[in-house]
Amino acid sequence: KSAALAQVAVGTYGSATAAYKSVVGIPVVGPALAPVAAGVAIAAGLASAKKIIATCYDTLEVCYEKYHDAEEYMNNIMILGGQIMVGVDATDLRQYEQLDSLKFDRIIFNFPHVGSGNKDTRVNIQENQTLIKNFLHQISRFLKNEQSEIHLTIKRGEPYRSWKVVECIKVFKRYKFDTHPFYPNLFPSYRHRRTIGYSTQISTDNNEDISNHGGALTYRIRLNILKEEDEKNKKKGQKGKKDKISKKNRQ
Repeated sequence: KSAALAQVAVGTYGSATAAYKSVVGIPVVGPALAPVAAGVAIAAGLASAKKIIATCYDTLEVCYEKYHDAEEYMNNIMILGGQIMVGVDATDLRQYEQLDSLKFDRIIFNFPHVGSGNKDTRVNIQENQTLIKNFLHQISRFLKNEQSEIHLTIKRGEPYRSWKVVECIKVFKRYKFDTHPFYPNLFPSYRHRRTIGYSTQISTDNNEDISNHGGALTYRIRLNILKEEDEKNKKKGQKGKKDKISKKNRQ
């Protein structure tokens, strides 16, 4: 299962290239680092590749064990000048000193999945909804400005439809979003990988895991500046009202 790749997903390779060219920084986050950020690097071009930070939830040892080609792709990213971080929890990036002070133009999380193996469908859905909400709760502080974007890609069909990603995003009034189809063929070397790891019995080399589910959708999420200002003004008004009441009581 691919940790993450990148795209505003439109119809041409040129569109994908334009989406990632000349950006200040692109962190690619996800539970597994396989054929992923390398595809972003190729689409973005060598100059932007140096600004990519690819993260992996697994330790390096576990990652190599789960994905036979992970080392090759990691090496490719580093040769292009990108950075690799392992053992990174995408729902709490503030705990990592290397990331805490950084701001990014694009934050890419493709196919998030807790990979718990829970057979209870209801619990599994709740676990993945929590993952998405926890990620969105803290990630806005890493966006450079209102033009910066979070790209969250989810498969179509069940059980992913039941995750109700739109509702998860709408929990946070600070965001606005639109959606685009995800076209893996726009990104050279991209290969979808599952959280549980690569296996010839369950994995494919041509992204059939995506196409067999009816494709995938990328949610392009940005800061809703007007909503943020409204919330701030509302809080200020409530505070002012409380101060007046407190002052009146003291009198």
